[in-house]
Amino acid sequence: MNLRAAFRYRNTNAQRLSPVPLTVDRLAWSAFGGPYQADLSGQAEFSALFDLFEFLRSPVTIYDQEQDPIWSGFVNQITVQLEQTEITVRLDQLYNRVKVKYSFISPDNKLAEPLETAWSNDLSSQSEYGIREFVILRDGIDDDFALSIRDTFLQIKAWPESVLSHRLSPGYPQVKIQCLGWFQTLDWQSYENTDQFYANHGPGPGTFTVGHQYVDEFFVTQTNARVGQRFGVSGIAHRIKYAYFLMHKEGSPNTITARIYTNSSDTPTSTLLGTSVALSHTAFPNRGFSWIRFTFDPPATFTPSTTMWIVLFPSAVSDVNYYVVRIDEAANYFRSDHSAKSYNGSTWSFLPNLTAPGTRPNLFFRVVGIQDTGTQLQDMATAGNQFFTRVEGITSGVETSPYRVNGYSCLKEIHNLMKLGTSNQRLILARVSHTRQLEFYEQPNPRTPTAWLASDGKFYDRRGTPIKPCSPPVGQFAHLAGTARLSPVWDAHRVPSTFIENVVFDPHKQQLKINSF
Repeated sequence: MNLRAAFRYRNTNAQRLSPVPLTVDRLAWSAFGGPYQADLSGQAEFSALFDLFEFLRSPVTIYDQEQDPIWSGFVNQITVQLEQTEITVRLDQLYNRVKVKYSFISPDNKLAEPLETAWSNDLSSQSEYGIREFVILRDGIDDDFALSIRDTFLQIKAWPESVLSHRLSPGYPQVKIQCLGWFQTLDWQSYENTDQFYANHGPGPGTFTVGHQYVDEFFVTQTNARVGQRFGVSGIAHRIKYAYFLMHKEGSPNTITARIYTNSSDTPTSTLLGTSVALSHTAFPNRGFSWIRFTFDPPATFTPSTTMWIVLFPSAVSDVNYYVVRIDEAANYFRSDHSAKSYNGSTWSFLPNLTAPGTRPNLFFRVVGIQDTGTQLQDMATAGNQFFTRVEGITSGVETSPYRVNGYSCLKEIHNLMKLGTSNQRLILARVSHTRQLEFYEQPNPRTPTAWLASDGKFYDRRGTPIKPCSPPVGQFAHLAGTARLSPVWDAHRVPSTFIENVVFDPHKQQLKINSF
């Protein structure tokens, strides 16, 4: 089969002619991103072979004999083989945006709080090849050491390096080019999203009772009817699903809920935005503190606002049956003006602070929002997008927390959500067109295959038309055809259809390998 590879310049997108006649040796596609890998090769004089090093990260599109685009991506690696030597230049060891996450040894010989440097960038390299990030992890170093590591690493890695080695099988001079699909460029940058997750984990001493009525040392009856924490929200629509507090119980108190209120004058208002499912005292430990989860079903939905209150609301007060909540008298919540308050039945007041008088305590708490994973996929792809002309999302019907701070790449986060699937219990797939349009879509119905594999090894569509081997049915369900012993309807259980997750095509042998990587 006569396949043709066409290149373009990295930045101008103008057509770029190869100085060497190239042959397409292998093509691969994945249901999770479309074009996956292409291998090319060619033979020529030394000088022409070395000119191909300039093609690193150049866009490439492969056309079939009818001039239809069947694969597109970029040049990731170029290896020039001489008689007994070879030299390789590749993108996957290039990093032009670097920072260091580190900790240093404190005077008491313990690891101190984790720190990180600012990003350092080589803007010229980024303009030429795109942004490729790398985070260096180190323990037991100081600030200056971290900065030196960062800057030295960037200086070495910001531009392509060559690797020299012996050629395993001496022969004629030739070039081997590895190309990757555009979807894999989402692995070049990390993803972070701090929306819809608000928390204070301390550390700090302190406890406070709620749903509790008692007589203080001045023989005055005190009531801790409710306790709440003020928290700030980001400028997006929210769907709060969970709230957590560090709590235990005394005796056998009545049920308790968590409620979300708007804020006015640093105090909860009467505007109720959501109420959790009530929890029985049996969900709480008798001693020690555990993170207790309150579930809002349905989620509390509200438009962006400056601040909200999450309030613990017992259904009764008692002198012997009540709840105890951990508070942070060191006030570690990142907003110093967002403190906790208690309600005595008529007024809201700041909590007392026994260990640091004058400082307003916080609660130990977490508030967790949820978002459709299809929206999250679009946000992740948009955050990591450097080359796509369009990103088209999907509504999955599955909602999870969008909070991400673990340092994973956009691609890894995307893969995790794609395999989580939709509310129909089907995977989320992705494809990238030759015009670099990225589309997320739902895996088709396995009971209605759209491709059939005959005994001659060829695919056919539902009308019996042959499917070109260089355009295989990746991301579709296929069934065996061409035998009277199998009825697609009856044999849907005995011989179910096969999901074509990936395909490798050998143009020389005209062979397809299904689900081989």
